[in-house]
Amino acid sequence: MFFFTVIIPTYNRLNYLKQSINSVINQSFQDWNLQIIDNSSNDGTIDYLKELAKKDKRINFNVVKNNGIIAYSRNHGLNQAKSKAVSFLDDDDIWLRSKLEDDYKVLNKMEGLVYSRSYSFSDKKNIIGTLPSRKVDLKNPLFDLLHYGNIFTTSTISYSLNSLTKNMRFNESETIKTWEDYELWLRLILDAKLSPFYINKFNTKYRISNLQNSSFKQDLVNNKNISKFLKKYYEDQKIIRINKLPLWAHYSNISSYLNLNKFKNSLLSLINSCAISVFTFDIGFFVKSLLKFVYIYKSFLIKRFFKK
Repeated sequence: MFFFTVIIPTYNRLNYLKQSINSVINQSFQDWNLQIIDNSSNDGTIDYLKELAKKDKRINFNVVKNNGIIAYSRNHGLNQAKSKAVSFLDDDDIWLRSKLEDDYKVLNKMEGLVYSRSYSFSDKKNIIGTLPSRKVDLKNPLFDLLHYGNIFTTSTISYSLNSLTKNMRFNESETIKTWEDYELWLRLILDAKLSPFYINKFNTKYRISNLQNSSFKQDLVNNKNISKFLKKYYEDQKIIRINKLPLWAHYSNISSYLNLNKFKNSLLSLINSCAISVFTFDIGFFVKSLLKFVYIYKSFLIKRFFKK
């Protein structure tokens, strides 16, 4: 039995996929099985994977049609997992050499969910910056994730497979598309009692490219949909909400509305974020919300000035 099953979903990104696969092959920890789930690519990916699987028996691939639901591909990979733990890597992201070794040092001692830090990068620049990161409160991780929002980047995640987690899958509903990872992490913590362990180290590089499909408008819709979907969680954990949205959603909406030229909506999101911060005696987040609004609004004004 391998210690890790690594799952990479992919579709028509052969050049990026090669980099992702190589970052797995070059890991310092080698006790892994790689499951690549290809969504019927037509760019030469399948031929490449056939040759790769011949060279390394630890590498397997399956061809599926996920109809735009990446959760389906990840679940297909989970169905193949016969290991002590599972890790996820998106086909355009890259692991640093010690990623699996660091995760192993934790999960070999205790069951849990491990996450680490991530750089952001692009085709033009090796390092752009870093993704948001924090240590989740172990006393009440569920409250932390529901109140402050998801801090787990999927390509940094590894978690234990046991009698409770081996049959848990990503939700494939269109309702929470792009948020299905967040919802699974919550269930792993609530239902499977996995504790989240933070490795305060950069082990992943998250690619920023024009092939990604995120947008500010879609972010607003996603925040609303996932907040509606998680209503029962919010009620059970007594999460303070305004207009049915928790702190993290209002905080996220500050920038989304400003980038869509909706100043009043952004200001209202700021007010709501600050109000919840006051209700929860979180002065730090109150200040953080104000600084975010000022910084983004300042950048917005500068862009408008130079356009003129």
